[in-house]
Amino acid sequence: MKKDLNVNFPEIQKRRRRRKFFFKSGFGLLLFGLAIFGVIRVVFYSPIFKFDHVVLSASDPEKEKILSLLEKKITQGSFLTRALGFKNFLAWPSQIQSQELAALPELESLTIEKNYQEKTVTITPVERQPSGIWCLEKNVPAECFWFNDQGLIFRESLAVSGNLIRVVSDYYQEHLVVGNQVLPDAFLSNFLSIFHVLTESDFSILEIALKDLSQEEIEVKTSAGPKIYFSLRHPADHYLAALKSLTQNPKFNRLEYVDFRIENRVYYK
Repeated sequence: MKKDLNVNFPEIQKRRRRRKFFFKSGFGLLLFGLAIFGVIRVVFYSPIFKFDHVVLSASDPEKEKILSLLEKKITQGSFLTRALGFKNFLAWPSQIQSQELAALPELESLTIEKNYQEKTVTITPVERQPSGIWCLEKNVPAECFWFNDQGLIFRESLAVSGNLIRVVSDYYQEHLVVGNQVLPDAFLSNFLSIFHVLTESDFSILEIALKDLSQEEIEVKTSAGPKIYFSLRHPADHYLAALKSLTQNPKFNRLEYVDFRIENRVYYK
């Protein structure tokens, strides 16, 4: 008897191609999985991404605060940074955003440099530069703070006097803390323009006084000349030339006052 040779060769070839495809796909997935495993092992466990030392040029109290801030950012950050750990280069950012430095108001910025060859992370803090001192005179003794050119209070200060550092005597406000602005937004920019004019002027100042914020004015007492009045309702930058011109007048020291409270007008007596 003859056997039935009616075999479906196209179907057999189709099955063979399907098996070959699944074999290649499975082998490819295996290789991909091994590659991922290798990358994870290198990233998390290899000494390539591990560092030994943190280099930080700051005073001891500030150094402790900075390291605490960075450690908190890494160990309480995303799942990836937490998994990488504090000693892994990849967990560290290259720079800390200004809003993240709210806990360190004395710092303007904080940059981070990674040296893979020397296994070090170098942290460079940039401190805020003081423009003047703000003193709350209602408190006994007066409570004083350093503030920068943006009007931000960043450090407590002792009460001082003299012409080397401009001091503002605030007889109106009672409570300010580090991290605050010296004045509300509505007055801050105009005050800073007044302070700039006084800093750029070359005469001796006894006192820069804020007596009543509701009057929206600053009173300046000079050591051998008139009182000078500025308004907080408008900027004062354009008064600098007029003020310098007046101080060169031989009769300036005999004036009773100079008044810049009306915008674009100068009155003196």
